[in-house]
Amino acid sequence: MGSETLDNPDTPPADAVPLETKVLVRPYPSIVVLAIDDDPGMLKFYKAALSDEDARVESSTDPLHAVELVESINPDLILLDLTMPGIDGMEALMRIRLHDPEARVVMITGDYSIESAVKAIQAGAADYLCKPVSPEKVCKIVQETREQMDLTQRESS
Repeated sequence: MGSETLDNPDTPPADAVPLETKVLVRPYPSIVVLAIDDDPGMLKFYKAALSDEDARVESSTDPLHAVELVESINPDLILLDLTMPGIDGMEALMRIRLHDPEARVVMITGDYSIESAVKAIQAGAADYLCKPVSPEKVCKIVQETREQMDLTQRESS
């Protein structure tokens, strides 16, 4: 009787405890964030603020290099400084839009003006924020982006 179970490797012993397969399902998808700012301190701030958000944060102090990064990493969210040497945030936004018209770009600046805010939104920025930005606000932006990604995924299913 007992030998039948031992002879057949596909049949588990009667007293065997079944192995459970557990699938870890995150309540939200991981997210790729590209932070573009000429101030390395701001880039460190973004990485620290998002360290608990299951976000992969890529960064660049060079807006021209960052536009190239957009093409290679396809970020879900771009945090973009307005005032930078070389090309400014508005020019970078235009170039990003050429590559990915649907990219979620949040313009962040220490040089707020109503005129630049209107231009940024008209050019396709999802939001326009003034520095200093709190870590909580940065996390909220990531959470909103996740929600938007989740909604888009549900609609396409």
